Amino acid sequence: MNISNIKENFSYISYCGITLSPQEASMIENSLVILKSNNKFTETYLWGRINGVKNDYYIAFGYHKNCFRGCKYFYSINCPGEWILMPEPVPVNNRLCLLNQNLFQGHVTAVDDVVMIRNCSDDIPKETFKLKEEDRLASTVCMITSECGVVPRGALTLRPDGVFTFSSFFQGLDHMEANDMGNYQLLRQPKATCAENLIKRPDYNYSTDTFDTIDSILPEGKSFTVNIDGDSGLCVVKSLYWPGMVFFHKPMTNAHGFCYVGNGLRNHDLLFML
Repeated sequence: MNISNIKENFSYISYCGITLSPQEASMIENSLVILKSNNKFTETYLWGRINGVKNDYYIAFGYHKNCFRGCKYFYSINCPGEWILMPEPVPVNNRLCLLNQNLFQGHVTAVDDVVMIRNCSDDIPKETFKLKEEDRLASTVCMITSECGVVPRGALTLRPDGVFTFSSFFQGLDHMEANDMGNYQLLRQPKATCAENLIKRPDYNYSTDTFDTIDSILPEGKSFTVNIDGDSGLCVVKSLYWPGMVFFHKPMTNAHGFCYVGNGLRNHDLLFML
């Protein structure tokens, strides 16, 4: 959620089942304004909260020019005060995070033993790795953002100079478009080729349709739910792989954002639940 209109966004996420006390919301807003100023970010966002056994981790991120390259993530323990720069995620830790089904403890120095089973032909069929909670936090946030950080079509744009950024001209999806899962994209560097993404749309726009859409996440068209709230007209998209990740969009306006509040564990049983 962009902090430039965070009060309005807090009211929207209440429709998604995420509530914050007025004191908590005020502390978050003030701390993020300071974070943006200290780091001279172009934009700063509240990512959400990962709940721990003893303490919770609040997550925020910001960028200077390119919202993909050079994006910085920060965490704060319990109600935000001091924001700490998150370490860069290491790819091998992604696998360890998916294997680790223990709850976050809320202490960055905590260490989990994770057993990785290798191929039967290997001399060592299984190996135990040490996973520090701070490294696990960084990898988990990275995976959640990559797999279900949602933005509406047109909100992200690829500039002629190769910079990925949020468009200042986005005016929202209409009510019919808001019901179509193909009009929601992932906040990540595209994994599919430009041609693969553009060919999906007869009315494609190169600068806005180069991004991966949420209906491409396997199982295709079933990894998210899209609902329109009857009273507010708010569009709510929820991830089924990462319960707790919620995206909202007010059709015909530029109001949109996502927020994660959960335990940081992936739903490995989704394929069996469909």
